[in-house]
Amino acid sequence: MPNKLSQILFSQFKKNEVRLHELTCLFWECTRRCNLRCLHCGSDCNSDCAGNARIHDMPFEDFFQAILPLKTVYKNITVAITGGEPLLREDLPQRGRTLREHGFRWGIVTNGYAYTPDIHGRLDPESRRV
Repeated sequence: MPNKLSQILFSQFKKNEVRLHELTCLFWECTRRCNLRCLHCGSDCNSDCAGNARIHDMPFEDFFQAILPLKTVYKNITVAITGGEPLLREDLPQRGRTLREHGFRWGIVTNGYAYTPDIHGRLDPESRRV
């Protein structure tokens, strides 16, 4: 009987925690590659990773399969895509669209060095409509 009671209490505790502390932001460190070596950066990523074939980017499919079930519980999740430098991923625009199609908001944390009008247009196709 005490075990059953503790299971019921724990179940109620979890429901309250979810209700009171809703998950709103997830960080995805999508790559360890970076095109700069900023002294102030807290990441263990660096420019040595940029050309290193042994350093693989995190597969989007792995990340996506991990977060997709969260959408049934949490309605307003924003994915902050970080790295290294996320703009070094060629598939970033496609991955952002996939997130958006499944109801996730997203943005990137970038050093801006590789950010161009072309990249902006690929990341935000709506911006081309004027």
